Amino acid sequence: LRKNILLAPRVGYFKRFGLNFLAVGGAVSIDREWRIMEEFKRKQPKTLWWPNESVSDNDMELVNDKHVDVLLTHDCSDHTQFHTRLKPDIDSKINRQKIDSVLLRATPDIHFHGHMHTEYEWDNYISSHGQHSTKTYGLECNQNAMHDYYAAPNNWIIFNTETRTATWRKDDN
Repeated sequence: LRKNILLAPRVGYFKRFGLNFLAVGGAVSIDREWRIMEEFKRKQPKTLWWPNESVSDNDMELVNDKHVDVLLTHDCSDHTQFHTRLKPDIDSKINRQKIDSVLLRATPDIHFHGHMHTEYEWDNYISSHGQHSTKTYGLECNQNAMHDYYAAPNNWIIFNTETRTATWRKDDN
């Protein structure tokens, strides 16, 4: 895409800035019927929904028990603090439980994810049965930014790799 943008594989380990990262893609679209209909209307298949969108068992086989500093996922933990926002859809729950399995195996210090479309942070103690907490950041979804790149870009975070701290980016307007 661009030399300053890196694409991660579905499941991939990489090292950057002296930190070990693990990326695990995939989530379940609970609005898949609407997405499929929109693709049909627009005559643009596989632009809003993909049949292999969730974390697969094959993806999970690529995750090992190696500690990582930072975990990047699309979906959240099934233990997220937004219990009322977790969809009761069984496929979604299974996918979130796979993220929990990744958290248990990788014991990351920091976890960034999207999918909940809400800015929040919390300490997840699922890793190592309460012995280790993972600082989790849910990233916001700015509806305007989905359609206009320059519209109110407050849906991102600045991560200082030296201090391992995150600061929410707020639009100054």
